[in-house]
Amino acid sequence: NPLVIVEGTGNLHFEGVMLFFFIWALYLLSVKKWAWAAVPYAMAIMVKLVPLMFLPLFLKYLGLRKSSIFYALIGLISLVFLLPFYAPEFADNYTKTVGLWFSNFEFNAGPYNLIKKIALIYEYKPWELVKDYGKITPYITILLVLLLSAFKVNKSLDSVIRAMLWILTAYYFMSTTVHPWYIIFLLPLGLFSQMRFPVVWSATVVLSYYAYSLADYTENMWLIAIEYLTVVSFFCYEFIKRRKQKPLFRKN
Repeated sequence: NPLVIVEGTGNLHFEGVMLFFFIWALYLLSVKKWAWAAVPYAMAIMVKLVPLMFLPLFLKYLGLRKSSIFYALIGLISLVFLLPFYAPEFADNYTKTVGLWFSNFEFNAGPYNLIKKIALIYEYKPWELVKDYGKITPYITILLVLLLSAFKVNKSLDSVIRAMLWILTAYYFMSTTVHPWYIIFLLPLGLFSQMRFPVVWSATVVLSYYAYSLADYTENMWLIAIEYLTVVSFFCYEFIKRRKQKPLFRKN
């Protein structure tokens, strides 16, 4: 995939490294070596925090006892990796950094740009909107994770991966910042299912690069609209068509 080559190799974003550990963990889970899977899963979290949001999905898949041990092992291994970086102010600074990401940055956003357009009509200040919006989206994401964990995940790894795909897609659609390299994570989740909209998104997300060609990094909202309308349209087409023809996901 050209996006993976450009962003993972050319621009050295670490999604590729994170996915190496993440897919390794999925493989170990698929062969029932769930305790060993905690090691690469923790390493994936240490590279990028995104896999952290998927942890509740393993509760029903592994069961209460195994998932408790799985979570404990991930927590312990993560602490070991964090020890060399420990400082009294580390936790506070890291929390503030993550908080800023939710409430200060805007780039290649989808529905948020539409909400922002409407908010400006009612004289809502842009810097106030992004802060308020950024406070709400984490709670919506957490609610979605809990709902899928409770009602959609079963004893098959397919159901876990499917839930991951829905969660990450919904999170990116709600996010105020969607850099092109973020979409790389959707690609393997799509490959493990029968959904191919992540491939389409990996092609259309390059339209956001237009902002980098300008000195002030101004985004072209028409290009952003084309990107998201194409992805949403293909997603709806694919979902409806495959739903009619055959089961959407393979069963173990």
